[in-house]
Amino acid sequence: MKEIKFEHPAHEWTPVQEKSFSISVRCWFIKGVSGITDDRHAWNVYANIFDNHPQFGNVEWAKNLPFHGGCTFDKIITTEYATPEAERADWMKTYKCIKVGSDYAHYGDERFEQYSPADGVPSEIQCDVLELAAALADSAPALPAPDEQVPA
Repeated sequence: MKEIKFEHPAHEWTPVQEKSFSISVRCWFIKGVSGITDDRHAWNVYANIFDNHPQFGNVEWAKNLPFHGGCTFDKIITTEYATPEAERADWMKTYKCIKVGSDYAHYGDERFEQYSPADGVPSEIQCDVLELAAALADSAPALPAPDEQVPA
């Protein structure tokens, strides 16, 4: 069996959790190779677009969301219970999600490698998350206020 290592934890935040999408930020430590490379941190931002989002079926739209350096990750994820379908309760539905994201490892991004997750999410990444959240929310239809009366 391959060696199991516990000394390199990953950190993950979910700063945005809406009914039709969520956004997560992930960071992990990369150990340098004896004098060849330095120890550093890798950062990523992911949008999870749930199957109830109005743009769910539009993968090209999702890949063109405002990501730092553009979208570098895309996957459709299906979550299904292991219980046989005939035995499932009503709430045990199959869900799909488009997961798209980007990394902070492009030319000129070396500064991000120095940011430790112990200090929280860097402010530039926080701004990117705000912009991404706005783009995802803007594509969702606004819900009318309850019992809103329209004058005749």
